[in-house]
Order: sequence, then structure tokens, then C-alpha cells
Amino acid sequence: MFLIPSVLAGKSFLLVVVPQALLGAATAWCAFLIGREMFNGRVGLLACAITAFYPYYVMHDTALQDTAMVTFVVALAVWLLLRASRLDRWFDWFAAGIALGAIPLVRASTAPAVAVGVIWCVVWGASGVWPARLGRGLILVGAVVLTVAPWLSYTYRATGAPVVTSDTGLNLWVGNNPDTFSHYPGGSIDRSRDEALRMMSPADRAERQKLARGGRAQDDWFAHRAVAFIRENPGSVARHDA
Repeated sequence: MFLIPSVLAGKSFLLVVVPQALLGAATAWCAFLIGREMFNGRVGLLACAITAFYPYYVMHDTALQDTAMVTFVVALAVWLLLRASRLDRWFDWFAAGIALGAIPLVRASTAPAVAVGVIWCVVWGASGVWPARLGRGLILVGAVVLTVAPWLSYTYRATGAPVVTSDTGLNLWVGNNPDTFSHYPGGSIDRSRDEALRMMSPADRAERQKLARGGRAQDDWFAHRAVAFIRENPGSVARHDA
């Protein structure tokens, strides 16, 4: 959805760079709001400055990456959670839940942040007795469900399973195969992925092609290969992950 305007405008790169730069600015603003919410305005300004000039964010704010967007929605969710904790109004918790639900829609690997937000709400964030805290947590969960439900419904129709992403197995294999470190971390993990695909045996390549139109079948195939590699090379996997 984020790239639709760029595509309609003839793949205009400005319609990628400018919105992502605005997301980066919005992230810095959220850092200010978080700092002010937790401490005071001076801390908020310091947090804003650190975020604005952090080289990693600066680099990704003008690149074709989901980093700028996922950083923004996480920062927004944190601020909304802190604000809901202070004001303790149901619609503030609901707004925080919508922001939490947007996190896995941007990057599936960040989905655990949703559970962290709900647990924080029930244990520390919400005030009152346990039933009231659980009620606030249910509001969060309901908002998350409403946010992700349309996408899960679509993926169920498209792949046969209600998943956030259909390339989890592929990503697991990219990080766990004999050629993972052929170019990474000195170079790009994408080059390591291409090397691993090139080094596939003809039999594996043919088997993969047969599954190309099989919904989640190909992703499951990659997942099985990744798990098999991890089981066969536990020491190597643990050493590189460390």
C-alpha cells in the first residue's frame, strides 16, 4: 500500500524517499513525546536529537526499506501505551492497540512486540485492580485483532492459512543454509541468498519449481530445509548466531 502512489506515478523514487523521510521525522517526534511522557521536556528533546541523527535511521530513511516504517509504528505504539497508562481512558488503550496491530503488518518478525505491549498493560501499565487491568488488556487485544483481521482473512484465501507473511520459511532458510555466510556479514545477506539459490542441486531446484504455485508449500519446503540444516549443524548455527 505504501508503494502504490509511487507505482501509479511511474515508479517515482521521490514518492518513496519523501514519505520515508517524513516517517523518520515522525519517529524523532515520537521519541520526544516518549521522553516527555516518561521524564520531562528536556529529556524528550535529547531523545529526539539522538533519534534524528542516529546514522542507521538516517541511512534507512531514504532507502527502499521497511525499517523507517516499522521504527515509526513501534515508537508510536510505545508513546500511545504510555499515554493510555497516564490517562486510563478506554479509547486511548484502543488507539494503542491499533498501533500495536500495525507493527506485525509492517514486519512480521516484530510480532512479539504485540505480546510485550499487552503484558505490560496488564502487569504494569493499567491502574486499578486485576479485573480492571485485564479489561484494559482485552481492549488492546481487540484493537489488535481488528487491525490484523483483514490481512489474515486475505492470506487465508490466498494461501490456505491465516498468516501474517508467507515467506517465514524462506527467511529462516536464508539465515540457515551452507552459504549463509558466503557474503554476509561482510557484504549483503541478499548476495548470500542468491549464492545459496545458485548452489542448489538440480534435483532441489526442480523440486522447488514444482512447488512454485502451491500456496505455502514452497515456504514450508524452505522451512524444512532450514530446520534440517540447524539439526545437522547445531554448533555452527549457535556460533554464528552468538
